[in-house]
Amino acid sequence: MAKDSKEVNGADDAKDLHSLLSSPARDFLIRNDGEQVKIESLKGKKIGLYFSASWCGPCHMFTKHLLEAYNELSPKACFEVVFLSCDKDEESFVDYFAKMPWLAVPFTTDPETRDGLYDIFKVKSIPNLVILDDHGEVVNEKGCDVVRDYGADAYPFTPKRVKEIKKEQDRVWRQRIKEAQERAKRERTLDSDEVTMPEPKRRMSNRTRIANRRYVQ
Repeated sequence: MAKDSKEVNGADDAKDLHSLLSSPARDFLIRNDGEQVKIESLKGKKIGLYFSASWCGPCHMFTKHLLEAYNELSPKACFEVVFLSCDKDEESFVDYFAKMPWLAVPFTTDPETRDGLYDIFKVKSIPNLVILDDHGEVVNEKGCDVVRDYGADAYPFTPKRVKEIKKEQDRVWRQRIKEAQERAKRERTLDSDEVTMPEPKRRMSNRTRIANRRYVQ
């Protein structure tokens, strides 16, 4: 039976990350080499729940963006991704997951938890990336947009951080406009300071002088 959203988001003891990602028979996630990673080890990290599937073209495109951000943040050990597959069979899941360095909820042995998370976060389309804190609270429901637009610079992927980035981008843009205007002003000043030099007086050749004398005589 899938976990009900009220059950997860209701009592405080049901909000933690462990209750979201575990099941009565499983307290771990897996890597693509079969390694089991305890959910408790995610404590202190921001978590990206990545709803995706191998048959989804846009998912493959976004996975590249997510991979870049993930690899950049990995040395800091502050961010982890959990893949929640929407594939139709295990073979497709395995082939797609093989390209991912992060974690996943097991495809075959625990479909209830995986499907339940799709319901809990009301996932209607993929790719979808929901950012959680280490308590399982939603930090940002528009993780795809944030990662696609700003990459690892947006960490911890909060609306506040996105606002800071936009503010900085606006400052840089205004500074560039100001510098361009100042350059144009200097160029106009230089143009107005230019003086037209008189043409040098042309010297007459000897032939011209002789011809002029004959004409005068």
